[in-house]
Amino acid sequence: MKVMRFLRPYTMTAVGGGLRAAHALLAYSATLDASATFDEVLHIASGFSYWRFNDYRLQPENGNLPQRWCALPLFLSGCPFPDDEAAWRHGDAFQLGQRLLYEAGQAPARILAAARGMAVVWSTLLCLVVFLWSRSLYGTHGGLVSLTLAAFWPALLAHGPLATSDACGSLFFTLGAWSLWELVHVVTGRRLLAAGVSVGLAAIAKHSCVLLVPLAIVFVIARTIGGRPALASGHDGRKSRNANQQSMPLVGVVALLVPLGAAMACIWVACGFRYRAFEPGSGPTAFYRYATLAECVGYAGGVGEMCDRLAAWRLLPESWLWGMSQVVARAGHRYAFAVGEHSVFGWWWFFPLCMAIKNTLPSLALCGWGVGLSSWALVSELRGKRSSVAPAWEATPLLLTLACLWPMFVSSHLNIGERHLLPAYPPLMILAGGTWPAATSRRLRAIIVLLVGLHAVDVTSRWPCTLAYFNQLVPRGREHRWLVDSSLDWGQDLGRLGVWLNRNARPGEPVFVTYAGAAPVAAHVPAAEILGFPRNWGSRQELPPGLYCVSATALHGIADRPRGPWCRAFEAAYQEAARWMDDPAARNDAAAAVALVRAMVRDRDELGLTLSGDPPSPGDLAVAAFNILQAGRLKSFLRCREPDASIGGSILVYRLDAEAIEKALHGPPAELADRSWFERERYGTADELVRQGRRHLDAGRPTDAVPVFESATRLYPGDPRAWDGLMIAYRGLGDDLRAAQAERYRDRLRARLSAAEAQR
Repeated sequence: MKVMRFLRPYTMTAVGGGLRAAHALLAYSATLDASATFDEVLHIASGFSYWRFNDYRLQPENGNLPQRWCALPLFLSGCPFPDDEAAWRHGDAFQLGQRLLYEAGQAPARILAAARGMAVVWSTLLCLVVFLWSRSLYGTHGGLVSLTLAAFWPALLAHGPLATSDACGSLFFTLGAWSLWELVHVVTGRRLLAAGVSVGLAAIAKHSCVLLVPLAIVFVIARTIGGRPALASGHDGRKSRNANQQSMPLVGVVALLVPLGAAMACIWVACGFRYRAFEPGSGPTAFYRYATLAECVGYAGGVGEMCDRLAAWRLLPESWLWGMSQVVARAGHRYAFAVGEHSVFGWWWFFPLCMAIKNTLPSLALCGWGVGLSSWALVSELRGKRSSVAPAWEATPLLLTLACLWPMFVSSHLNIGERHLLPAYPPLMILAGGTWPAATSRRLRAIIVLLVGLHAVDVTSRWPCTLAYFNQLVPRGREHRWLVDSSLDWGQDLGRLGVWLNRNARPGEPVFVTYAGAAPVAAHVPAAEILGFPRNWGSRQELPPGLYCVSATALHGIADRPRGPWCRAFEAAYQEAARWMDDPAARNDAAAAVALVRAMVRDRDELGLTLSGDPPSPGDLAVAAFNILQAGRLKSFLRCREPDASIGGSILVYRLDAEAIEKALHGPPAELADRSWFERERYGTADELVRQGRRHLDAGRPTDAVPVFESATRLYPGDPRAWDGLMIAYRGLGDDLRAAQAERYRDRLRARLSAAEAQR
């Protein structure tokens, strides 16, 4: 018995270490054959530029720390930075990232493997933090319940090893919340240090971690209302002062000044102790969107005004302030899809839906059980009764964290992925650990063990496609009808598609691909042609029988055009353009066709041409737009058809014969809405807004045109048409200063587009 008691702590330590090792192994190994996800090229290129040039123009909104961390192996390898002056001058991290991974001379798989090996450290540490916090509340067994949930949590396995900022931000947000809660109760040197380090690193991990500020205030209020004493301790750790009730808020506020100062210090260190984002002497420079901080803060509301004041006082670096403003400015509008619905403003039910279908049913049961126990214990204590099933006050910070985060999730317009829920998952995992001490019988504990085991088995059975995990509420193979983007399809399966085609494509069979991701199609599927973009630009794309590989995000028209379901407006434009294409005599008079299809074109990035200035011939423009509309009609047909194969759940493969092609392109439309989805939106897409603004200008109503064009610039600040219309509207009102600002921004965008076209 003595030997067993002696070995028991070591056994528990080994089990905990094994679970963390299993998480790291499962998470990292799942990415070994995964292609670059959309955000990874941005993070790697940006972090590399921070190390190499001490310049912070690229992606300052995505966290300095994780970008530096993931790019460190590449920087130490001596890899050259892409020589693309135009992209560097305009802060185009995506173009630089693509060139860095696929044109710098190093194997992209090796670069990604090194960056992901660094990134998986964050999720593994988060598992450790979940275990330690849970153990402090519920003992070792409760901690192991929480750790097992964390180690096999689908979102953590999927996003933990990716070279992005989500896992890093969640780690330091959790550490920050824990350390701040401890600090507002007992002020010691160690706790000040812990809070300073965790909050400081959170400030450079992800901008959403600024939510620790209101959370800290809530902690102080809760401690004051709860009547808990504020204790201060000396250097020897003994309690030296018990603050009276009146001084408790003051003690909490004073203690919070230390982590706040540490956060500011970390931000300055990460930005090279320099206010300006750009390296001195770097020539004409601009951020990618909203070229300057002054332009960005105007679209960020109250947060922008605060950043503007901080910039005026030089309290924080320009790049961090621009990043904070950019996060808020871009959060109000974003193209999104969920269960057949399209929107640029999102839905209140989006994240509750993600929570319900992107997590295992056993884990949801355990988390719900744990939250219920802790909530009941807290209510009982507030009523003056001590609960025996769960610690009440000690679990309060977890409940308060959830109470602060979920209103933000429900009201968020940024409905592009379940990964934004990551900061809310650790409190749930920890509270689930409370089910073990509350289980007073062997039967209840057996149920807990069974649920934990089913959770682990369910997630492991989906390996390596953990990013595309959905629970049993969503029928297998139908995931793409529920969620897309980073909840399912982030570009991770393009390499796996190449392997599948090598094994399954018939000799000489044509292959067409359209997908949402960062890796060039030619890097993984060199024989494929991009749907809607023929190899010879300006020529009609023929669509013969063959394999059509469409990623879920592209299938629903989120990442490419025409956006959303097929509608009467799209059908009319397609039929008119098709008649023009089939009539050689009409080719000499392309203006009518161009007028119809030009509305479907947002900017040069989608057609490879400039819509203003000196575009190619009208005929080339019409042919290019026809190809996009033809691809859109084909995708509308595929949306109503079950795929023949699925690659990782995110890329759908259709083998179409001549009859199916004929039906898709020339038969009755498979779907036909009366109006496009953006016409049903409250304001519409950037394209629709530009059209509305033009109608106001044509009618001589510049007062009505200004707010419409301003909404268009917020929704898509890279559209020069919106800025051009805003300039004209301001001039119509006699506001020459704002008209000049809009004109400068329009000219910068046109110059950026022209430079990128010349580069291509």
